[in-house]
Amino acid sequence: MALKPAEKPRDDEDELDELPPIDGDGEAGDEPEAGPEDLDEETADAGDPLDDSTGEDDPIDEIDVDESEAGWLDDADEDEALDVGAPDALGEEAENGALLEGAEETDVGEDDLTVGLEEETLVGDAGEEGFVDEDEALREEDLPRLDSGDDDTEADDADLGEGLPDEDAPDESLPPWDDRAWDRVEGAAGGTTEPVAAVTALACAESDLFVAGEGIARIDREGNVTALEALGLRGGAPASIVAAREWLALSTPRAGVLVSHDAGRSFAGANDWRACVAPEDAARGQQITALTSLALCGEDLWGCTRGGALVWSADRGATWTRVASEHPIDAISADAATGELVGLSHGEAGSRTIVRGRRGQLASSPCGHLPGSQILSLAASGGSIAVAFANLGAFRLGDAGEWSRLEGTASVTAISHAPGGTVVVALCSEGEGRAWIVEARGGDGPARIVAELGDAPSNHEDEGDLRVRALAWDDSRGVMWAAGAFGLVALRPARR
Repeated sequence: MALKPAEKPRDDEDELDELPPIDGDGEAGDEPEAGPEDLDEETADAGDPLDDSTGEDDPIDEIDVDESEAGWLDDADEDEALDVGAPDALGEEAENGALLEGAEETDVGEDDLTVGLEEETLVGDAGEEGFVDEDEALREEDLPRLDSGDDDTEADDADLGEGLPDEDAPDESLPPWDDRAWDRVEGAAGGTTEPVAAVTALACAESDLFVAGEGIARIDREGNVTALEALGLRGGAPASIVAAREWLALSTPRAGVLVSHDAGRSFAGANDWRACVAPEDAARGQQITALTSLALCGEDLWGCTRGGALVWSADRGATWTRVASEHPIDAISADAATGELVGLSHGEAGSRTIVRGRRGQLASSPCGHLPGSQILSLAASGGSIAVAFANLGAFRLGDAGEWSRLEGTASVTAISHAPGGTVVVALCSEGEGRAWIVEARGGDGPARIVAELGDAPSNHEDEGDLRVRALAWDDSRGVMWAAGAFGLVALRPARR
């Protein structure tokens, strides 16, 4: 087998022929086009590469413009609806810049500059489109009032909210719970057989309970609720009501005193008292359209105005007499145990005086100091006296003639008495949506929570308002009535 001759080893000095271009054009041996190195040589004379001038000094080259487009703005019509540029009233001042003559820097600071111009200016607002027609201009009277969402009229029952605790009331720990809570009763056991609408005032008359609010209703001993016809009832929700058998009297914010002699079927005005107090209360700038509170002591009917005037009627409201007092009366209450009126007046330097009235005559005796705030409620029973101040708490008068505060009662909304000198206070927390009944037994007993009204039944639209507006002890049933926007609740002390 013949062997293949050995290949000649490659010499490094041997050079390969040039390869043809990749694109196949040209032939081997043609000179290549200029490369990047050649371009650098060609641009070497273009200028200094470190020169950072922007060419603003270079001559401007003329641009050829097609004369066919020279008049593209010639046929543009002026839009009269646009307010652009300076008005004609400026004349030549707008062209020669005379408007800026005399302009000097102001001496006022930045805080003194106002956003709007108080005086009319001749300078137009260039670049802003105006209204097409003059009557389309925005006028001040076309703008809504800033307070258009508020009610311009005063609520009919505005007085009912006075003195009630607000969200800014001081925080205070509630009293501790008593070892025995009060029971809630219903129906023949001492309560009502059906829910009652919102109640603003209530009064006990022997075995009947009269409640006032959106209307008048009577609750008998078996707990049956009867809505009264109440013809002639007007003037807003009653702020106070008193009753004796078939006779009723109540005070409304606008209609004043209304009296019924037929157990609430009809009412008539009994406002001759206004003539007795008009000069005094008018001098103090007080409204005298209504008596803020009524008190019935036997045959005596008493009333107190917002300005502190005290009036008395010996014939159940047919005629009235002004009762003179040394100081204005802040609040009144009937003491059912003694059959006399009890009132609290204020003098100079925060001094207080207790007044007691019978048959139109007053007797006064000084007592200790109390806060100067407006009194929310006053309660008296068998010589025991207690008073409530909104956002401050409840105070009671001790045997030594000094006032003591019931701790934990800053959120008080109503106050009353139970037998044995027991003080009953209603508390409320709007933030928590809860209300409590507090009892302070005896003359110096501490305050203790005995009931909570967080789940009080209600058929009223404002079910969330659990504030107790009125408390009244019903001796015939042996229960304490608590009334408010939630309706009516009967509570029986555990020790009875």
